[in-house]
Amino acid sequence: MGDYLIVLLENDRKVKKLKGENRPIFIQKERAEMLAALKSVDLIVLLPMMENDRDYLNLIRKLAGYYCGYGERSLYEKKGWQAEEVGAELKIIPLTKTFSTSRLAKP
Repeated sequence: MGDYLIVLLENDRKVKKLKGENRPIFIQKERAEMLAALKSVDLIVLLPMMENDRDYLNLIRKLAGYYCGYGERSLYEKKGWQAEEVGAELKIIPLTKTFSTSRLAKP
């Protein structure tokens, strides 16, 4: 995928806010352990509660040691722009039919 893969892992409170009251199925620490087992993952950052896109961008700036401007964009545009600003490339991988906690969470 690239030279160095950093995974920003949402905290449990944010997952609950995004996916519903019965989520997450696995707590942040457990999800981090699963990701750490992947050979392609170089670093996992356990995120605190991020309230807005600016919080994410500030973290990206800190990780990259780089400062850039900010503008309103769609989700993919923002993520692609943020990656570009720090010399990275946004890769969108196809959804695969594998183990799904979203499917498990459905009644």
